[in-house]
Amino acid sequence: MTPVRLSRRVTCTGLGALGVAAWSGSGRAQSPPPVARPNIVVAVQDNPDPLDPFLIITNISFRVQDNIYDYLIGTDYLHNLKQGPMLATEWHRVDDLTMLFTLRQGVTFHDGSEMTAEDVAFTFGPDCR
Repeated sequence: MTPVRLSRRVTCTGLGALGVAAWSGSGRAQSPPPVARPNIVVAVQDNPDPLDPFLIITNISFRVQDNIYDYLIGTDYLHNLKQGPMLATEWHRVDDLTMLFTLRQGVTFHDGSEMTAEDVAFTFGPDCR
């Protein structure tokens, strides 16, 4: 049996044509009709006035803030409140007043700027900078 050699261009063109044919073919499976789903209503006592997690700590604020902010150390509420990495990949206590965090790389803010150690220190106030 003689092997067949195909150039990259021929291979890509052929695969593209097969994909278009499969996508537009009459034998394509039809999507099932959409299933009617019930609305889910979540009732809370109130909406938190401030969204700053340092100003208010209530069960109401946690419901909102946990969808907005990431923390250095996360809490797993389903497994005995076990702490785990979130923005910090590891941490240890240096002394009674100091903790050393290793930050996760590649974390960006909504504007695309990368999170730095200075950003983290800023959130704790002027005494941490």
